Amino acid sequence: MKQKETPLEYLFGEHKAELIRYCLRRKIFYQAQVMRDLGWTYGTAQYHLRQFVKHKLLILKPTSYRTYYQLNKAGFPNIFR
Repeated sequence: MKQKETPLEYLFGEHKAELIRYCLRRKIFYQAQVMRDLGWTYGTAQYHLRQFVKHKLLILKPTSYRTYYQLNKAGFPNIFR
């Protein structure tokens, strides 16, 4: 019996959904290798990250300096706008 599709599988396909889940757990979207594997540019990654934050798939503490630093280093300075 086929497992029920989650929204991530529906949007991105099975392979990418697996990778995205791993990235959400480890918070490593800013690595160039991950971006290449997903086929995302910085613009699309920024958009998707904002959506993940909005729908509470990715929990970032806005007060955490380290998180801000990592995201800025990654080229996502406007994630909370």
